[in-house]
Amino acid sequence: MSEKQPAQSNDYNELIKKWRRIQQPGEFHQLFKQMEGEWKVKLIFHGGGQKWESECIAKNEILHGGRFLMEQIEGEIYAPDESGKMRPEPYSATRIIGYDNYKKAFCGTFVENQNSYILNYTGRYPLRGKTNRIDFYGLQDEPMLEINDTMMKYTLTIEKENFYKWEVYALALGENSIAFEFIFIR
Repeated sequence: MSEKQPAQSNDYNELIKKWRRIQQPGEFHQLFKQMEGEWKVKLIFHGGGQKWESECIAKNEILHGGRFLMEQIEGEIYAPDESGKMRPEPYSATRIIGYDNYKKAFCGTFVENQNSYILNYTGRYPLRGKTNRIDFYGLQDEPMLEINDTMMKYTLTIEKENFYKWEVYALALGENSIAFEFIFIR
């Protein structure tokens, strides 16, 4: 049995139309299509003037009608043991990015087996206009330095159809202090 819907004012109907337009995938969501699929990932950890490379695999999936991209990363990472010696260990991570039509900004979240916190960040194209790079910023704790809510920078660069990378900068250590690189190659 269907119930008769109450009549709505024209103002309410216009608000609903506006909401419907904002919720639809648009131009900026097209970016995710070229990132979809399986990728080899070179994971580079930077620390103390040195770097360590390991290999991972990513399975990237478009979610919820083209609104989000989920990267599922599995493989190895070099990480320090309790004595500070770098060693390979199992690594898994999930990153979800989207574009918020209302805020006119990219948004993302990142979780991994190396931490117990959730990273959240927001990004926009540089002010000079649309480029192949998006800079995201978000807060992260840095337990080794005993810093809460330090600003981090996450740069996504799409250089060509079968290559993109994420760079992670620990801004508490300096503007150009790169901590990680995730290089995706197909």
